[in-house]
Amino acid sequence: METSALNDEKKNFFRLMLIYGGIFLAVTAALLLFFTFYLSAFEASRPNTVAQRAVSAMEPEEIRERSESTVATLNHELMSEEDCYAYIGKLLTGAQTVRSGGGDGGRIRYALRADGLTLGTLLLTPKGSGIFGFEEYSAELSDIDLAPLCGQTRVSAPPDWTVLCDGKPLGAKYIADRQTHYRLLEEFYGGDDALPLPVLYTYDTGRYLVEPELEFRDADGKTMDDPQEEDFLAKCPAA
Repeated sequence: METSALNDEKKNFFRLMLIYGGIFLAVTAALLLFFTFYLSAFEASRPNTVAQRAVSAMEPEEIRERSESTVATLNHELMSEEDCYAYIGKLLTGAQTVRSGGGDGGRIRYALRADGLTLGTLLLTPKGSGIFGFEEYSAELSDIDLAPLCGQTRVSAPPDWTVLCDGKPLGAKYIADRQTHYRLLEEFYGGDDALPLPVLYTYDTGRYLVEPELEFRDADGKTMDDPQEEDFLAKCPAA
């Protein structure tokens, strides 16, 4: 009998320990969950976090809508239209938000910075207290300016040379001027001398997002990266 009673006491003891352990674990889990929600709500209420998340979550449709006027002006022989949208989207969603000032009603203004360029402005507007009493904000992309991303290059070469842009020859449609003067001969143009003076063709690459690689090929097929006027005049007659 004594042994049976002792065994019952041990069983009851272990049951109590299991119950207390379960209660302790449940309370600990609840506290950890509460603390996690608290920290998450606190982090989500920080203006810097709200701004960065809003930029990272920009939808492709919005990016396309806001950038289509810029993309329409680009030379799609250098980069296709879809590649242009993808390039811009990657830059915008990866942009850093830099606080640039405040405004009326507690608004906070952020600049979107990518590759050292300012590409737009994000505006945060307070919308009241949320869970745990933290301030909440709504984010609005107030403007996008993609002009700083765009470039356009003009280069000149003799008529019998070929200008290569990303390995492809620039054709006649890229010639912006067929009467460009040599700087070294500028004082001689417009004279009465019957000897015709050489001129250069000026090529325009059109607008681009990524600067293309330009090469020059002379009449003999020799390729140069950055020829000077002296190279162009090398085969001019002595006169």
